[in-house]
Amino acid sequence: MKCLLFFFIACTISQQGFCQQLPAYPYENKVTEILKAPPPAGWKKSGTTKLQYLRLMERIVRTAAPWVDSAGAVIDPYGKAEWGQTTPRFVSSAAI
Repeated sequence: MKCLLFFFIACTISQQGFCQQLPAYPYENKVTEILKAPPPAGWKKSGTTKLQYLRLMERIVRTAAPWVDSAGAVIDPYGKAEWGQTTPRFVSSAAI
């Protein structure tokens, strides 16, 4: 829930122009360049459908939701700490 609240606040601030004071993201042009580039030689689609991806993401979110602490971090139930990319992976799946 806190992730959704953060997203809402970020969008609201952006719409009000407050983010215009922030410096440009250093790799912004690189990301755009990569997205516009043709696929690498030999690249093939995985064959996985959008529905299959959504079902996988739903399992991630439903499994990890109880592990989210009051600050919005995903806490590993065995290690009792937030690990590396756990929270961003959860948030990216939950955002879809």
